[in-house]
Amino acid sequence: MNRGFTLVELIITIVLLGIVAGVGVNIISRVFIGYSDSKTKNFLYNEGKFAAERIDREIRESVPNTLRIHNSSTLQFALFSDMMYYDNTTINKINIYDNDSPLSIGDNVSIYITSSSHFYNLSRVYNVTGVNNYDNYSIITFDKNISKDSPYKRLFVVETPVTFYLDGDTLKRCFAYPPNMSNYGNPDGTCNIVTKYVESVTFTYEAGVTWRTGVLTIDIKLSKAGTSITYTHKVQVRNVP
Repeated sequence: MNRGFTLVELIITIVLLGIVAGVGVNIISRVFIGYSDSKTKNFLYNEGKFAAERIDREIRESVPNTLRIHNSSTLQFALFSDMMYYDNTTINKINIYDNDSPLSIGDNVSIYITSSSHFYNLSRVYNVTGVNNYDNYSIITFDKNISKDSPYKRLFVVETPVTFYLDGDTLKRCFAYPPNMSNYGNPDGTCNIVTKYVESVTFTYEAGVTWRTGVLTIDIKLSKAGTSITYTHKVQVRNVP
């Protein structure tokens, strides 16, 4: 004779199914949360890496010893568009041995920057006021006397100061503004977004010495939807002027 389920058996079965379903939902929920958290962390990691590598790449093209930091969250330095060697320095003139000088009237050049103040107070930044080309050399005239000759006979053609700074949760890059001792460039000039979701950024610079280059440490903390990471990057900074 066929026998059905008793009420007690049905209740036990329902309870067991509920327990199994609850455990299963909890496991699946954790899997989805873990996947979402991992995806967000990967997104933030790539954002931090992009920002740090952008700064790294530009610092490698910067005029030596122009890097300075303000309030640990603002980084400033100057980019150069060209570097060249010269000879026969007079009071406000140099010779460049080339068929035609790559310099033009109005260009700004730096000579022997050994401290960031030499750049931002313009004491060792010179404006080209004259270019005379001869057969195999050019005579370059500056707007003022050369305050300190470079022992390496090297100059850098200044392109623009650059500033990276945190504006709310956005890391920005500003450029195309004149150098000034008290101007850190935020938000002067033209400013573009580098990355968002930034909770904090800290720049730390260990100045170089005779036997090693300077080291800039970049710590970027990013957060999104309750998930956060800290991306750390170190940059070797050239300090030979």
